[in-house]
Amino acid sequence: MVFSADKKRKVLCHVVEPSYGIDRPFYCALEHSYVSGEKRKYLQLKKDLAPIEVGVFPLLNRDRMPEKAREVYESLRSRGFMAEYDDAGSIGRRYARADEVGTPYCVTIDHQTLEDGTATIRDRDTTDQIRVSIEELPCILRSLSRDEVPFSEAGASTKKPGKS
Repeated sequence: MVFSADKKRKVLCHVVEPSYGIDRPFYCALEHSYVSGEKRKYLQLKKDLAPIEVGVFPLLNRDRMPEKAREVYESLRSRGFMAEYDDAGSIGRRYARADEVGTPYCVTIDHQTLEDGTATIRDRDTTDQIRVSIEELPCILRSLSRDEVPFSEAGASTKKPGKS
């Protein structure tokens, strides 16, 4: 742009406006972490970056499962976990919502929990599930979050025969 203040000489204006914000790198990280497959979509954030470390869900909203799930949720929160409780909709929809926001692990309270005191942990990336004792749950989740133990070795697998 050429500017002439006194109409005798022309001045070429130079404007340099460097800017740097967190929005562009943050968007790039989100876009890089977004996985869209045929069956599901999820945010594969690094565990350290995930805003929610663990989701706690009752399998059903009856048979004392919501109360036990709330108890587990409160226990995890009191131990410093960024946890979220969700009992709305089906368990599949709860998993999908947790996957979409990048929650690495989901704990499900089911009928077996009420019988033997174990809960299911579901891995976001593989959708594999393991069963662990509720007493050991905080320690196991912490070890999983720090990658100190592989998911497959953290508890008893719940894979059905024939599932690969």
